[in-house]
Amino acid sequence: MSLLQKDQNTSNLIERKDDIKPNSTFSRNSLFSTDETKIKKNTVQKEKQTTLRVSEAVSLDIKSLMLLTDTNNANEMLSILLEHYQTDLSIDEIAEFKQIKKILGKNK
Repeated sequence: MSLLQKDQNTSNLIERKDDIKPNSTFSRNSLFSTDETKIKKNTVQKEKQTTLRVSEAVSLDIKSLMLLTDTNNANEMLSILLEHYQTDLSIDEIAEFKQIKKILGKNK
């Protein structure tokens, strides 16, 4: 048989049967709609971190208090110490502390 001649054997041809339909269909609305409960996950932003240089003695004190109070990191320990210190401040000193903190926060 020549390469230019067509093969007369049609038994190898694939016959098309009925249309194949999908198992499930989607509408345009169901594809592009969002579920609000899925979007509203825990949106806690990470706080920026900074470095605080302290003497070795203060560093050892903080580490010792961390072990004593079973806190996870120095940030938690310092937060506890700051809260405790602020309870001893007067109302005027608390207001002044908040104002200074606000001003220092704007400068960054």
